[in-house]
Amino acid sequence: MDEKINIDINLLLMGKGPKEPLPKSSRVEEVLHQAPTIEVITSKNSKKLLQSQISDETCIPIPIISEAVADTDPLNIKEEDIEGFVLVNQAWVKPGHTYICLRIRGNFMHPIISDGFIVAIDLNENDPLRVERHIVAARSKYGITLTYLMLNEKYYVLLPHNKSRFKPIVISKTKPNPIIGKAVWWWGKQK
Repeated sequence: MDEKINIDINLLLMGKGPKEPLPKSSRVEEVLHQAPTIEVITSKNSKKLLQSQISDETCIPIPIISEAVADTDPLNIKEEDIEGFVLVNQAWVKPGHTYICLRIRGNFMHPIISDGFIVAIDLNENDPLRVERHIVAARSKYGITLTYLMLNEKYYVLLPHNKSRFKPIVISKTKPNPIIGKAVWWWGKQK
């Protein structure tokens, strides 16, 4: 018979902390049980489903939109442009910020973010100087690219995580700001 043993999270992550098992009702267990759940809803009746799923004010629906819509104007989304919704706990969003979700195509950021992952983008975080060295959604000649952003005097440099398969994308600063927003969370299953 397997026995469940509670071990301090600091011991597991950093090798520090008590080495003896914790009592059954540990703080770690409490935090894990409080983690918000994410549910993706896709359907023609998504509004009805969404209304039934949100029983109180703790969850916020974030639309999943296509890459084509995000590439043109992610702030003006029509109902037919919405693939579905991701429900997130309010604690995950900054007040006054606007979010969209994209389903990622390709492995530019593999293994961190892979093909098929859903990524939440904060549209208010699109100032290149503020999001440099972060993962951003950016417009490029290849469509929407999820990438690290680096800046120099003349260029926006979009760096892949998967450097063995992809080369950086360089965009002149004489062109309009290519940054749609900062990637704030992502969900998916590694293949």
